[in-house]
Amino acid sequence: MAEQVSIHDILAKFRDDALNNRDLGDRFERLICRYLELDPQYSERFSNVWMFNEWPRKGETGDIGIDIVAEDAHNYIVNGKSALDWLLDRYRVTVDTKKSGIKNDPNDWCHEHNNPRYILDLLQSVAHVSTQTNTIVA
Repeated sequence: MAEQVSIHDILAKFRDDALNNRDLGDRFERLICRYLELDPQYSERFSNVWMFNEWPRKGETGDIGIDIVAEDAHNYIVNGKSALDWLLDRYRVTVDTKKSGIKNDPNDWCHEHNNPRYILDLLQSVAHVSTQTNTIVA
């Protein structure tokens, strides 16, 4: 019989083996991805689960506070795009390289309005609404 390993044992091993805090976070996120892929409750709900940096639709989006993306949230399509894809397109840092060179950084607005979590909170809300809509419509 295989030895039982607790979540506390796994996390202690992660802490011991991690090269730094970033590595520790990545190990934990991979664990959660695998859990969502293998646990019967979630494996039926999510067809794919990625770490944000490995998500095929990420494009040039930098670190915006999202750690894990699950496929189910992308099945809710409006005008040919998922709500999350639409938000990522709109809230991406851009620079007008052809004319003015003006940089458009949505994070500036967030800081000006003392709400640095605005974009992250919006993305989480849209993901929640998308998954709930899929559940209701299905």
